[in-house]
Amino acid sequence: EGLRLKLGTPLQVGTLLFNAAEEILAGERSAVSAEVAAASGVSAAMTAYRAAMEADFGAQRDAVRNCVLRASTRCDELIDNTLRLTNGADLFVTFVLGNGRGVIIDKY
Repeated sequence: EGLRLKLGTPLQVGTLLFNAAEEILAGERSAVSAEVAAASGVSAAMTAYRAAMEADFGAQRDAVRNCVLRASTRCDELIDNTLRLTNGADLFVTFVLGNGRGVIIDKY
């Protein structure tokens, strides 16, 4: 009986320690699994965010391009209207001779 107790007690203690270690590892495994799932969700969210930002960048770029093209067209029209041959005399009087406010300045 003494030999059985002497050998059985360390085996029971070892078994209890092994079971406790398994429980601790199972808890850590579930925590790690939750962290991996969260990290995978972040990766998918970042991919979606990047796609949305690229689409928004394209829209903003197109809007700016349209504004610049409209401004360029308006400048071209203004220059064409101002530099007509029929306005030559008024341009000369207004800008070259500096004769006060000419017809061109009043018109534009």
